[in-house]
Amino acid sequence: MLVQITERDKKILGWINRFRYVTAGQVMKEFNIGRTAAYVRLKKLKDGGYLKYLRFFRNRPGVYLCTGTGTAVSDSKLSNYNKKIDLATYEHHLTVVDISIKLKNQGKWITEREIWSEVYRELDGKRSNIHIPDAIIVDREGRRTAVEVELTSKSEKRLRQIMKAHRRARMYDDVLYIVKNIGIKEKIERLSGPLNVKVKLLEEVLKDE
Repeated sequence: MLVQITERDKKILGWINRFRYVTAGQVMKEFNIGRTAAYVRLKKLKDGGYLKYLRFFRNRPGVYLCTGTGTAVSDSKLSNYNKKIDLATYEHHLTVVDISIKLKNQGKWITEREIWSEVYRELDGKRSNIHIPDAIIVDREGRRTAVEVELTSKSEKRLRQIMKAHRRARMYDDVLYIVKNIGIKEKIERLSGPLNVKVKLLEEVLKDE
C-alpha cells in the first residue's frame, strides 16, 4: 500500500523509534492528535509497512514499533528496534514514555536507547558495567539530570550499587527518581548519601494540571 509520508509522520516515526515502542494514546498526547485521526494515521503507517503493531495483554493497549522502512524515512538516528519485547519491563517502559511526555517542557529528553548509543561510541567496543539511567533531561542551561523510574523496590544492596554508579557517572550532573510509592521514596532518600538526588512520587508527576 502506497502511503504519502508527511513531515509529521516522520517525526512520529522517529519519536516512536527513540523509545522502542509506544501506545496510540501516547502518540496522541505527544503530538496533540485526536483519537480518530491518530488511529487512522497509525493504521496507514502500519499498512504501508512503516510500523508494526503488537498486543500482548487483553486488558492493555497494544504497542507500535518502527520497521526498518519506517526508521529509514524518519528523523531517527537509531536503527529500528527488532528485539523481542521483554514483558517483565513492559509496564516500566510505558511509564517512562508517559513521564517523558509530561516532562518534555523541562528540557531535551534523551532516551535510554540514545544513551546506550552514546555510551557505545565512547567505549569503542570495549565491555563495561556502566549503569544506564532510564533517560537524561538536558535543561536550557545544559545541566543534565538522569531520570530513574522505580515501580518496585530494589534490594538495598542493588540500590547502593546504583548510587555508587551514579556518583561515578560523568554523563549527568544529578539524579531524579520517580517512584510508585512512599516506601520506595524513603528507601532511596535514605541510601542516596551525598548524591544530589530528588525523589518524586509517580502520581504527582503524572497528575493532570
